[in-house]
Amino acid sequence: MCIRDRYQRRVRGRTSALRMDKLADEIFTGLQLLDKFDASQVTTLVEQSLKVISKEASEDTVFASPALQKVDAIQLKQVYSSLVGLLLHAYKLNADVMELESTLEFIDKEKVKLLTKRYTEYAPKIRNILSTTTFNFPHIVDTKWRLDYLVKSDTLERVNAPIYFIKLKTITNEGKVNFVEFTCTMEQLEDLLVKIEDAEASLERVREKLL
Repeated sequence: MCIRDRYQRRVRGRTSALRMDKLADEIFTGLQLLDKFDASQVTTLVEQSLKVISKEASEDTVFASPALQKVDAIQLKQVYSSLVGLLLHAYKLNADVMELESTLEFIDKEKVKLLTKRYTEYAPKIRNILSTTTFNFPHIVDTKWRLDYLVKSDTLERVNAPIYFIKLKTITNEGKVNFVEFTCTMEQLEDLLVKIEDAEASLERVREKLL
């Protein structure tokens, strides 16, 4: 059973912790490597990661930190990417310390305390940055569709073609629910699916560069 699965079993039934369940498997795997870091290295890595997120420093300063020079370069890169992913996700959700602690139950408690302390200190600045530099688009949480056969159009012209009725349920970061409804032909739906797959592939390439 992987770290993510064990985490899901532990937090099942705890709504607040489940908000962090959207983290990728790779992030849980990378965070597990924090157990190989001593307290000084964890403090430095967390501090430098937060400085990068808050735009106080560049990524070069992370890998050039004297306290991290003895750490395996590949592991350092993996842990750094996972840590940044965790912190950004937590800040976007306005997650509190308890949620972070629940998410990181598989890591030494003292190291988690080092992380949550700095997380809280940087929270106001980073959340302000995220609110002005990111797009808070609603998330699609449910989809319904129906296939009908269109015989005539509004202009009474014969169409004789299948048409899809799509209904999307969305929710904002503030919890507001909305519905988006539209119709499309089979060709338009296929085109939409291709564009979504292209977007997913682009995100995957970005993720691979970060790992």
